[in-house]
Amino acid sequence: MRLMPLHDLMSRPVIMVPPALAIGDALDVMGSRKLSCLVVGDGGHAVGIVTERDVVKAYGRIHDHPELTVADVMTAAPVVVPGDMDHFEAFKMMKARRFRHLLVSDADGLIAGVVTETDFVRHLGVDFYVRPKDVLSVMAPVIGVDEDCPLAEVIGKLSRPGIFCVVVERHGRAIGILTERDIVRLLRPGAVSVDDSATVFQVMSTPLITIAQDSCLLDASALLRRHNIRHVVVVNRDGEAKGVVSEHELVLGLESEYVVHLEEIVNQKDVALADLAASHEELREFARIASHDLQEPTRTLVSFCQLLLKRHSQQLDAEGRELLGFVIDGARRMNKQVRDLATYTMAAAPPTGAETTDVAGVARLAVSNLQDLIDDSGARVEIGALPMVRLPRSHVLALFSELLTNALRFARPGVPLVIHLGAERIGPHWRLWVSDNGIGIDPAYYGDIFRLFTRLQPAAWPAGTGAGLAICKRIVSSVRGRIWVDSTPGQGSTFSFTLPDASTPQSPYGGVGSGVG
Repeated sequence: MRLMPLHDLMSRPVIMVPPALAIGDALDVMGSRKLSCLVVGDGGHAVGIVTERDVVKAYGRIHDHPELTVADVMTAAPVVVPGDMDHFEAFKMMKARRFRHLLVSDADGLIAGVVTETDFVRHLGVDFYVRPKDVLSVMAPVIGVDEDCPLAEVIGKLSRPGIFCVVVERHGRAIGILTERDIVRLLRPGAVSVDDSATVFQVMSTPLITIAQDSCLLDASALLRRHNIRHVVVVNRDGEAKGVVSEHELVLGLESEYVVHLEEIVNQKDVALADLAASHEELREFARIASHDLQEPTRTLVSFCQLLLKRHSQQLDAEGRELLGFVIDGARRMNKQVRDLATYTMAAAPPTGAETTDVAGVARLAVSNLQDLIDDSGARVEIGALPMVRLPRSHVLALFSELLTNALRFARPGVPLVIHLGAERIGPHWRLWVSDNGIGIDPAYYGDIFRLFTRLQPAAWPAGTGAGLAICKRIVSSVRGRIWVDSTPGQGSTFSFTLPDASTPQSPYGGVGSGVG
């Protein structure tokens, strides 16, 4: 069974009604168009949904108070999913949450349609039916009542969880059925009035569509389509009801398909992860060797240029000495870039152990290491309460060292620099931040600053390779965290990143769960 996005699975355009619409008018729309639900909203945004199930549960209120509005009956805050979600994922969500309808949005976030169990049944592949399946393997237990049973009692049964129809019997033989759609029919404006003494026989749907208990599932599906119904009663040779096959049972049959699909995905991911791990290891080894091999000639270049300048300075004019100085500076920058490239590559590796780190202690160490720069700039560093996290100490130190150095480099001239380190708990993760009152960053460059070797400031500004923030992102991503910046030009910046709490279990794939933001 191939994957299909929900926007291809939807069969009907969405019917949206306002919350203030009279419930009778809404039921008239549902009945005339044979809809199992209506979306409640305005301007393309949903605030609720009215389903046949909602109508069944509210039968007494609607019957006694026809002035009720849609808002009085609807289920509020319905779940909305994107149209590009595949139908297996949608099925998983519907099964887990016991939904029978799922609202689907378009690229602009507006409601584009509704996916129902009918849509799933309509698109079941031939391979679903090729496997040996009979109606007995999927049918639901029959809920049967005698033809003289009071209607109110039958509606009470129908409103119970998991019951979508009731079979009406006479002397043990099935003669009719009452479904959620019948309840909508009874409550529509202009419908024949039903009093409290009515029996189910008076309102049931006939003729009853049945199927023999030895029939295959494909025959049951064909019956549902041919008669445009959602329930077919399974009977034995004596006409006794033995079960019900509905769209709901057919969709539940997807579970086996879904399990097979998941197994295929897991196998594919295992192979991909193994290949990726091998590629990463090769890349790290290449970076280690390349950085060593590249650093050696740059160090040699610097050494000989400095020796040349020292021994033959008198033989060089001012321009010659200046040009030689440019060569030395360029070689040093290249050497630093090579080291940063090696650090960037190594930072991609997920932590191999379950090392936890006291962030407060590491933050104080980072400040101590930068104390000369802090004193020279006249900056004040404030350290708030910081947590224990699941990340190696060296990685935490690199994060704070890079972010503190970044703040020190871009202080506002004439304004005393204040840097604050803090944290807040968000579920199983911590959001940590380094904020400053420096020059700030134009929002247009938020996406650029985390790229490798990206420098937004001119060369006249303090030296740097443009790798620091890229390394920070690499470290945070290694534990599936996030890093981002909020800034106001001329007022300062706050760099935030998420790390897992020390108690967060480690993933078998090397990460520790998804970050938050």
